[in-house]
Amino acid sequence: MQLNITTDYAIRSLIYIAEKDREVSRRDICSATKIPENYLYKLMAKFRECGYVEAVRGIDGGYKLIVDPKDISVFDIVTLVEGSININRCALDGRECSKDGHGNCKVHAFYVGLQGSIEKILRKTTLKSLMR
Repeated sequence: MQLNITTDYAIRSLIYIAEKDREVSRRDICSATKIPENYLYKLMAKFRECGYVEAVRGIDGGYKLIVDPKDISVFDIVTLVEGSININRCALDGRECSKDGHGNCKVHAFYVGLQGSIEKILRKTTLKSLMR
């Protein structure tokens, strides 16, 4: 499993905005985080839709975090951007082994446990805990 670059950009951009605790221009966000403007624009559209940020109009334009950073988990961000976090299809609820190994698979329980551990860490890690 590997998180895509968009997810990395999403986490870093929200941390940056949260640390500023005020309206931050697109230019500042891109400059400080090295996130390309086209990525930032798409991410902020998602974050506006889910109610994490508010867009500020004007020449420089920008964004302000409108949710407390302690209330946004890395799991929330990852699932918003990635859609899901699955290490293996067999670890999904209600799925059977794609290799016709149900009943005798030696790694299924390991995958399910690993999936649970990853989700637990992502759920307990908040933007606030990642801030300086």
